[in-house]
Amino acid sequence: MTLTVDDHREIAELGAAFAALLDERRFPEVADLFVEDGELHRADGSLLRGRSDILAAQSSRHEHVDTVHHSATPFIEEGGEPSEARSRTSFVAVSVNRQDHSTAGWAIGYFEDRYRKENGLWRFTERHIHLMHRR
Repeated sequence: MTLTVDDHREIAELGAAFAALLDERRFPEVADLFVEDGELHRADGSLLRGRSDILAAQSSRHEHVDTVHHSATPFIEEGGEPSEARSRTSFVAVSVNRQDHSTAGWAIGYFEDRYRKENGLWRFTERHIHLMHRR
């Protein structure tokens, strides 16, 4: 399958949705961006497998810490199988403590993603978070 312009747009929007929904603490919608058995490989080496694990882990984020994720335009390629794709996307994330408005930390890294189109919708099958620097 050759990826169309619409496929590229939909995949890029999927990554943008991940950042926006995570920052807005809309965790059920974050989990729904993944296929049912999707995997989120976190920067600490832990693996979340399936929407329920992803939802549980994201929902346990500290309630007084807000995040802002800024992602670059993803470099998207065909995934080798029909209806599959992969990408690499650089990001910067900043965490702010809502109680005293101090910067809780920041990180620079990139996402390595795999996607599958199911029922006309692109979803993550795997998202690997790689940190290059964290403070």
